Amino acid sequence: MGKAVALELARKGVRVNTIFPGQIKTPLMGMLTPEQDAINKELTPMGRVGDPIDIAYGSLFLASDEAKYITGAELSIDGGWAAGA
Repeated sequence: MGKAVALELARKGVRVNTIFPGQIKTPLMGMLTPEQDAINKELTPMGRVGDPIDIAYGSLFLASDEAKYITGAELSIDGGWAAGA
């Protein structure tokens, strides 16, 4: 859907990009058992869960002038999980 909207709005100067986050340290992640946490880390190539700031930095880049020629992008911020799927 993000790509379709990006194509529809590109000529109007609107950039549409999507972020696909992986496991991120949030209060919900605190509900996992140590065993579940270990499995998440094992399944992620970088061997850890992400920090909220990891998502923020990707978002800031896509919203910045440095990304002014980027639209329809799909940014995986997931520690490499999608690359191995």
